[in-house]
Amino acid sequence: MLCSTLIPPPPSSYRPPLTTRSPSLHTKVAVYKAVRAIADIPVNLVKEWTTTLPKTLLEGCSKEDADKALKQLVDAGAKGKVN
Repeated sequence: MLCSTLIPPPPSSYRPPLTTRSPSLHTKVAVYKAVRAIADIPVNLVKEWTTTLPKTLLEGCSKEDADKALKQLVDAGAKGKVN
């Protein structure tokens, strides 16, 4: 005799996180370009430099320059703050 009801599969122990998301490649590249433009870091060091964040990007600049740099980073998809 065949049963017409479906038995759901047993629950898996693996549940992917729903709130975390890795940045897309486009976002990473945009952030790398913004960091290079602000801090004048060589191309081959940008990825290494950005993997050890948080760190200070500009020091001893005016408030206007800091806000301008922060806007560039936020527009690229990064997060930051002006101290």
